[in-house]
Parts: sequence; structure tokens; C-alpha cells
Amino acid sequence: MEQYPRIVQRIVAEGHEIGNHTYTHQNLSEASSQQIRLELNATQRLIESITGLSTTLFRPPYNADSRPSDIQELRPLKLIQDELDYLIVLEGIDPEDWGRPGADVIFQRVKQLRHMGSTILLHDAGETARRRSKRSRKSSTGSNSAATTLFPSGISCTSPGTTSCRQSKRMPHR
Repeated sequence: MEQYPRIVQRIVAEGHEIGNHTYTHQNLSEASSQQIRLELNATQRLIESITGLSTTLFRPPYNADSRPSDIQELRPLKLIQDELDYLIVLEGIDPEDWGRPGADVIFQRVKQLRHMGSTILLHDAGETARRRSKRSRKSSTGSNSAATTLFPSGISCTSPGTTSCRQSKRMPHR
């Protein structure tokens, strides 16, 4: 985010949500509670400085959200949810776009794995990301699937510890 603040601003301007994903992309199952707090706090402050908005959304790095292999991968999620008041967003489909297999391969992976209510993990990677996103939206027209964001346009959960969402505001996270 520090290197590309305009991309972050564009994401928000286009109506997408911004969530916390840690500052250094550390494997949280290997981090202390203090390190986890520092990771999320640093990222939260960066999001606020770039966008003027806070977030209560969090998605853990690596496979802790989709394929935990032991209880250590779940321990940080409990801390993040219960003590830091984040809503944990888990992925359902990882088409491994970070490996840059090409838009056609990514599209086929998503198409094969999708089902009602799936959350698809896609990384912003410039032109390839824009092509695959356009293709996914085009292919879902007229079918039983549709791309959407977690919350309707202009609505975001900005107050920690609440279950309701409201109009986005400049609001610091505690």
C-alpha cells in the first residue's frame, strides 16, 4: 500500500472494500499476540492515512482461512476477532492468480470451483487483473452467478464491535 497509494484510493473510489491483511504478510500462526496486534495496527493506520477510512475487515495471509492444518493457525483468528474486533473474511476459492497463470486459466479455475456464496480471492496485478475481472463479470451475465462486494456501495462496517453497517465515515479504529 505504501508503494501504490493511488491504487488503494482507486479501489475505495470504485466502491470496493479495503480489509486488513497484515503489514508484512507474516504467517500469524508463528507470531506472538503482540506481533499480531502490531501487524494489524500498522496496517490499520496505513489504510486510514491513505483513504481516510477505517476497516473492520480482516483476511489472514496464507491458508489459515481456507485450509488450516492445525489449531495454531486458528489461534490468531480468535484473537483478531474477539480482542481486536475485526470481522474475519474467509476465502472459498483461491485460483492461485498470484502465480500469474494467465487470465484464461484463472477464469477456468474460478468457474470450476464456484458455487453459491463463494468468496473468490483475487490479487490486484495490473492489466491481467482487469482482464480477468471483466471476463468474470461478462460470463456471469445471464447465469446463476453475479459478482458483488461484501457490502452495498457506500456502506461499510466502520465501527468495531458492531454487527451493523453504516455509511462510510472518517473514523479511526481503536
